[in-house]
Amino acid sequence: MAAPHSDQENDFLASLAQGSDIWVACTDRRQEGEWECEGSQDGQEIYTNWRKPVEPNNHGGVEHCAMLRKVAMNKWNDVRCGIELEAVCKQKPLGSCFTTNNEGRLDVDSCL
Repeated sequence: MAAPHSDQENDFLASLAQGSDIWVACTDRRQEGEWECEGSQDGQEIYTNWRKPVEPNNHGGVEHCAMLRKVAMNKWNDVRCGIELEAVCKQKPLGSCFTTNNEGRLDVDSCL
């Protein structure tokens, strides 16, 4: 599952979700309030995009996973880990990443 590391990556994940709420690979299961995200190193500052000032709030003491909410302008919410949501999976590129223009022609090299 993917965890964005910048506003640009967060917006890219939201665009892949096509209007759906999706999981973000971040959790505070190990220690409440200490969020860990996929791909982050111990002690490294992590990227978050919480819907401030109300999130994360651990409502009911059971919200330990993060989701990206399209209706909240791509901001994050903490939720119960067992709810059913879509996810975007990440895979290391096998080669270069490319984008195409609106005519379908190769444009620029642009990996996130």
